Amino acid sequence: MCIWRPECAGRTSSGGWSRSDKRKGRSGKIRNIIDNAFPEMAKGAQDEAFLHGYTVLFGSTDNNYIQEEKFLDALKAKMVDGIIYVSSNPATSEKLLENITVPVVFMDRKIKKRENMGSVLIDNFSAMKDVAAYIAGKGCRQSAYITADILISPSKERYEGFVEGLEENGISFNKRMHYAGTFSVETGQIGAMTLLQRNPEIDCIV
Repeated sequence: MCIWRPECAGRTSSGGWSRSDKRKGRSGKIRNIIDNAFPEMAKGAQDEAFLHGYTVLFGSTDNNYIQEEKFLDALKAKMVDGIIYVSSNPATSEKLLENITVPVVFMDRKIKKRENMGSVLIDNFSAMKDVAAYIAGKGCRQSAYITADILISPSKERYEGFVEGLEENGISFNKRMHYAGTFSVETGQIGAMTLLQRNPEIDCIV
C-alpha cells in the first residue's frame, strides 16, 4: 500500500485520487488480492490509516516481478508518503527497494531491512506446530502438506513448524507427501490430486 502526500492531490492517478480529496493518501502493494488472507490485512490497514487521516490505495501484482517493478516505480513517481508491502519474492524485492526512501512496512515477509523499514509478522512456525498437534490428536497418521515455494519465509517457517510438530507427536513426515507450488487455488487443487495419486491412504491434507 502507498501513501500520497496532500500536495500531490492535483496529479492524475489510476487510484482515483481527486483534487477535492484533502486527506493524506497511503497506498498498498499486495502480492495477490485473491489470496483470502490479504483482503483482511488490507482492511485492517485501511481502517487504521483512516483513523490517522490517511487514504489507502491498493495494487495487486499477481506474483509478477515486472508488474511489481512497474508498480513501485509508479509509487515513487507519485511521491507517496509510505508503502505497506507484501513481497512476492524477497530476493527480488530487496533489489526493487534499493532506491526507495519513504518508510516501508513489510507484511508477513522477512526481508533484509534498512533504517526506514519495518515489518509486521506472525509466528508461522508455532502456528503450524499447533496444527500438527491438532491433527495428530484427531488420529491422523498419514498427513499430506501443500504449500507455496518454501524458499519464501512464511512457507518455509510453516513447513518446518508442521514437520517438527508431527515429530513431537511421534509421527515422521514423509517428504513425498509435500507438494509445493504458489499461493493459489490452483496449487491446492493440483496438489491434492497429485498427493492422493501418490498415496490413496492419506488421511489428512493441510
